[in-house]
Amino acid sequence: MGKFRVGGVFISNIRETFNNCQKCVNNGAFYSQDYFSFSIYITLNMRRERDNDEQFSKKDLEIFRSLRAGKDLDRIFDRADLEGYEYRLSDLNRLRNFAEELGFEDLLEVIPEVSYLSRSNITKKISEAQNKFGSEKLSRRMGLERFSFWDKEMAFKDTGDARMEYIRKICFALGLSLKELMSDE
Repeated sequence: MGKFRVGGVFISNIRETFNNCQKCVNNGAFYSQDYFSFSIYITLNMRRERDNDEQFSKKDLEIFRSLRAGKDLDRIFDRADLEGYEYRLSDLNRLRNFAEELGFEDLLEVIPEVSYLSRSNITKKISEAQNKFGSEKLSRRMGLERFSFWDKEMAFKDTGDARMEYIRKICFALGLSLKELMSDE
C-alpha cells in the first residue's frame, strides 16, 4: 500500500493510522465531522487501492456532506464548476456507487442515475427546445456561441457523456433541474 499524506506527514501504514484516529475520537480528540471525513476517505481509498479502481476524491466527500445537509444538487455542481472541478455526467453513476458503498441510501434518491434512457431524454429535450425556440436563441440563452453549441451537442450525441457545466447550461436554458432534465416527463 502506498503512502498517505496527513497534515504534511507521509504515513505508510494507513490501517494503523486509522485505528489510532479511531482511538483519538473515542477519547474526544477529534470532532465527529473530522472523523467522518477521515474515516470515509481512508476506507474507500484503501478499498480502491486494493482493487485498483478509481480513487475517491475530497470533492466527492464534500458533495456527499452537502447533500446530507440538504443542499441542492444543481447548486453543488455549479459550485464545483466554479472551483475548477470538471465533473461529467457519467460521474453521477460513480457518486451513486460510492454512496451505496458507504450506506447512504438517502443519497441514492437525490443523485439521479445516468442510463441510456436519461441520455435520450436529454437529447429529446434539447431537440424540442431547438424546434420551439430555434438553435440560435437557445445557444444564446446557454451563453454559448452557435458553433460551440453545435459542437458540444454533437459530442454529447456521439459519446453520451458531457461536462456537467454543459448539462447545467441546458438545465438553465430550459428552466429545469437536473433530475427533471433526465426524466421522461
